[in-house]
Amino acid sequence: MSKSSKTDYLQGQIASVSFQTKPLLPAEIEQTYRDTNGLLRPSYIVKIVPGSRYWQPGEPVILMTGDVVKPTRDREDERVREDELLQCQLSTDSIDLTRLPDNTLTTLKRLLNEFAAQPSEKIGFRQWKDQPWNPFLLEWKIQLTGLGHRNERNTNYDPNIFKNNYELRVNGLDITPQSTISSDYFAPYPDLYSGASFLSPSAGILLKDNLTDYLKKYLLPKYYEAHGTKPDEQTEDFLRQNFNQIKPWYEQKNPLADDPIYTALRAYQQLQSLNSLAQSIGGFSDALLTYNRTMQLEVEANPRDGKNDISRRFVERVRNGLSVASLLMPESLLRSPFLLYDFSPIRTGALRITNLRLVDTFGQVNVLLNAENLERTRIITSQTLTPPENLRPILNVPNPIYLPPRLTQPARLNFRWLSATKGAQEMNDSPTTSPICGWILPNNLDNSLTVYDNLGNALVVIDRQARLQSIPGKDLTSEEIAKIIDDTNPYLKQMVIYLRDQGEQEEQREAFFTDFLTNTSDSF
Repeated sequence: MSKSSKTDYLQGQIASVSFQTKPLLPAEIEQTYRDTNGLLRPSYIVKIVPGSRYWQPGEPVILMTGDVVKPTRDREDERVREDELLQCQLSTDSIDLTRLPDNTLTTLKRLLNEFAAQPSEKIGFRQWKDQPWNPFLLEWKIQLTGLGHRNERNTNYDPNIFKNNYELRVNGLDITPQSTISSDYFAPYPDLYSGASFLSPSAGILLKDNLTDYLKKYLLPKYYEAHGTKPDEQTEDFLRQNFNQIKPWYEQKNPLADDPIYTALRAYQQLQSLNSLAQSIGGFSDALLTYNRTMQLEVEANPRDGKNDISRRFVERVRNGLSVASLLMPESLLRSPFLLYDFSPIRTGALRITNLRLVDTFGQVNVLLNAENLERTRIITSQTLTPPENLRPILNVPNPIYLPPRLTQPARLNFRWLSATKGAQEMNDSPTTSPICGWILPNNLDNSLTVYDNLGNALVVIDRQARLQSIPGKDLTSEEIAKIIDDTNPYLKQMVIYLRDQGEQEEQREAFFTDFLTNTSDSF
């Protein structure tokens, strides 16, 4: 090691420990220096990975709350310690299990009685007063009034069905029905679908975890500072254990009703006693595509055929065909044809839940929704599934659920950027195939537009009368300006000429250019 390298090494050690507030041992100084210089840190490599090639809409989800979905045993209150291990009772009495003296039975009874008298839930000490209720399966039936596409000649969709009935509003995230939409847009009758899904309590658990993380980040640091909470007291379970003190403390600040922290506090409090189960309507999208989720049995030959070569070869061909299909489409073997139903590649329309019932692990059934209580049962929909006001009279069904237009099948939208200089050639890694033809910069002070080439060099200015002017600082003639436009990118030249020549009169050109700038400003 040279003298200069030793000096740099020593300076690095001094710089790495300069922020430390306590004396360090030589080994600690060396470790701090290595950590600071990244010698012991994991190395990261940026890689290009393919994105999701296809997109498919998720299934609608049904969330149920109330006592009917509450199981007899609360899985979160079982005999589990904080370290996720089962609680164990340690006996301090001495029992000779080889001889079993007379007091053995008395001692065991006393231990069991003491354990049974504890207030927490105990496996093996529950008295059954009635049959336990542990729902795990949701059976559903729904009706979907989709797009109307049947007529006397064919069943194809109108190519302009969305253009004529939907619009994308300013700052809108999704297309919405136009005010002129009519009942002819929907089918005259609904299609019926049914299925079953396994239930899960994860909806409430995930929401509670998200609220906990939010409050830990934005509320608890303020609470720690105000109450001088020591670092060793700031445990992971601090919010749950001290919630009855945290919420009144924050309410003393008189938060507004729309305060996000106060909203999170109230939601967290309600979730402590809210029983909920949720699951998606599994298989609904497959049914729209005339598929049915099912099991695939093994392909075996008929034992009665014996050594029939024709039958054996046929079975082998079927087995090989299914094996190839499983490689090309991994989920194809789980779907069989769903006959006597319309093929609906566009999922939209009015969805109506007609039957819901819960099935528990003992085979008990609890009907939540059927024809008898359908009219008086209220179904609350999320904002995206709530029908727009202009669709409510058209749907004309109780508790309608609006499905916005989505492609049922897996789909993707590809953008193939073309080269700005080589026409139909697609962009690649070469810098000469850039898709950028040029740049435009609106000037809202004097209603003008500055045009730049793809390298950012200023070319011309289009003033409010849609006339081509020289760049400020340059006194170019009209011939020189025309030559600059002729020599620029052909697509950029086409746009400049288009903006300049809209209208035969000056007033028309000025009005068009003003509207163009206004729409451009609104878009940005």
